[in-house]
Amino acid sequence: MIRLTTKFNVQEFCYLDVRDYTWMMLKKFWRFSNFYGEYCSLPPSQRQQFLQSRQSTK
Repeated sequence: MIRLTTKFNVQEFCYLDVRDYTWMMLKKFWRFSNFYGEYCSLPPSQRQQFLQSRQSTK
């Protein structure tokens, strides 16, 4: 008889404080808002170039 076992590594979940989580989500929203605002302010002909320049800086 072959015994099949799977070993799982269970890590403790790190629970964030509500203030830390709120601040983290606020920063993500702020970055997205700035990006989307810059994107929408460009004419459609320049939007693809804007996306490519943003990807190359990452």
